[in-house]
Amino acid sequence: MESLLLLSLSILWGVVSVILALTLRILRWLRASSEARMKQQETMEERPALIIGAPAGDFKARTLAGKAVRLDDYAGRSVIFIFVSPACGHCRIEMPALIKLAPLAQKNAGTEIILVSDWGPVVTQQWLETIRSEDHVDVQLPILVAPRGKTDFLDDYNPRHLTPSFCLLDAQGNVQATGGIPSTAWNKLKRIWEGTTKLPAFTLMKSDDVGRKGHEV
Repeated sequence: MESLLLLSLSILWGVVSVILALTLRILRWLRASSEARMKQQETMEERPALIIGAPAGDFKARTLAGKAVRLDDYAGRSVIFIFVSPACGHCRIEMPALIKLAPLAQKNAGTEIILVSDWGPVVTQQWLETIRSEDHVDVQLPILVAPRGKTDFLDDYNPRHLTPSFCLLDAQGNVQATGGIPSTAWNKLKRIWEGTTKLPAFTLMKSDDVGRKGHEV
């Protein structure tokens, strides 16, 4: 009887020890995660927003096929980077409108729409396939991947990590407009692309209402 009691106590102590070890590990993980989030938030707050009219900084990204891309690859072309995320539901909702706007932006403003995902190629490709199969939307726009922690592209061009949001560059690589989607700046661009207004380009430089209605992820 005494042996059975000792065995039971040993098993109980072993179970308690395992639970305590797991609890301590979880607490350490939660603390590390909290510190990482705080550090990321401090970094985001320290990074300045892009200056309208100033040259955009260089960046590093890759295509879905793995080709390295930098700012110089778009020299002499007006481009607008649309920052999206597979974790952003609103990005998925906006995709059909972006696809319709792309040819209008090219025709009426000579601007190329380029999507920039904050995940790697595998997750981004799976996301696109989900949109194709479930929403019946075939995304054929150029897509770059810039995973967080592997490139400063998003931190420099989209320091608040808002999705969807945009950054418009002219053919000389100067920042013309930034903002959330939707926002006043975005609506002005849409009207120009759709040919419903003749707003001069300089009005865009006054529309830095970044992410007024954007979604942080």
